[in-house]
Amino acid sequence: MTPLDIVYMIVYFIILYCSTLWFLVFFTNYRSSSRKNVAVKLPSVSIIVPAFNEEKNIRDCIESLLNLDYPRNLLKIYVVNDGSTDNTKKICEKYAKRGLIRLINQKNQGKAAAMNNALKYVKTDYVVSMDADSVAEREFLRKMVRYANKNIGIITPAPKVMKKDNWIEKIQYVEYLFSIFLRKAFSFFDSQYVAPGPGSMYKTEILKKLGGFDTNSIVEDMEIAFRFFDKGYKLDNCENAYVYTKTPKNFKDLLKQRLRWYKGYFQTVAQYSHMRLNKKFGNLGIFLLPMNYVWVILMIFITSSFLFNVVSTVINSAETIALVNNDIFPLVTRMELPSVMNLSVYSVFFAIFSALSIVTIIVSVKVSGEKIKIKDCLSYLLFILLYPIMITMFWTVGLKKHLFGDAIKW
Repeated sequence: MTPLDIVYMIVYFIILYCSTLWFLVFFTNYRSSSRKNVAVKLPSVSIIVPAFNEEKNIRDCIESLLNLDYPRNLLKIYVVNDGSTDNTKKICEKYAKRGLIRLINQKNQGKAAAMNNALKYVKTDYVVSMDADSVAEREFLRKMVRYANKNIGIITPAPKVMKKDNWIEKIQYVEYLFSIFLRKAFSFFDSQYVAPGPGSMYKTEILKKLGGFDTNSIVEDMEIAFRFFDKGYKLDNCENAYVYTKTPKNFKDLLKQRLRWYKGYFQTVAQYSHMRLNKKFGNLGIFLLPMNYVWVILMIFITSSFLFNVVSTVINSAETIALVNNDIFPLVTRMELPSVMNLSVYSVFFAIFSALSIVTIIVSVKVSGEKIKIKDCLSYLLFILLYPIMITMFWTVGLKKHLFGDAIKW
């Protein structure tokens, strides 16, 4: 066995171990965690919607919030017009004049500043952040408040992709379903570190006590989750409180979004570096944060090896075909099918990981309240084949931009 073989074995073991861990954590806790029939006294809730040039989306967002199955006397809706130059303000004014929302106008300062501006007026028990390009299902808020208790500072929702028309959206559709499964597993593992922009719910008293959202962060929804965790407050997750959000339609916009996310992750981890390998922060500090760095290295190694092998195979095949004057028939007829007894350890691991990918998709779809559909098979296939390569590129470039200080704005 060569040194490279040993490296591959270590990589395969780590991936298999982590995959098994998340499945065990999830299934061990999932059945006993159901809050479907838990009776709670409904708390008062404010929903804040920051909006910058959202004339195409803001109406649907507001209508979904007005349609929530929640007592009107316990619900307040704030829309912050963040210096929009389109018709966002005009659309919102129609709702404000009817007393359905409170409209706050400010110069363009960004999402975090918009949230903080509205937070000054909030007097309810909880406050929810809602992206203007997202809509909430009717039962969203009732499901979320079932997780409300004095020990929980943030409750995260289950965002889903609103549209899946092209291949970029199809990959994100499966990715978001996978994230619902993974976020719940992280919740069971007490290691959530992101409060998604569309739909996360915060205990108002704590959010104000901690100073609101960080206007200097490019990932304010991640930074605030780290801050809550750092100060000893817990995060929980409601895996069936669905919010449907618009996602990037093309690769350029997706790349821009993900570079902000991943550079923001490294910035936030650096900001809270005292949490790494610190047993005070439980599984997040001892396991997940250090393991994320290992995952980045593994993804780069595996993807690079895969691409190198593919390119090498193509080149070697082209050279062989050229040597036989493009007559490939004799080569094909002399090929032998590999027997099971001759399968290498790499083939075995490839089979295991392929099975894991399929199981992960099935579990993610089921946990997300969806159904396995024939028409979505292309989405599943694109996710399995392309997502690992794309996510590796995003993480790698995000790390590079963090290390070299390349500017990324919201």
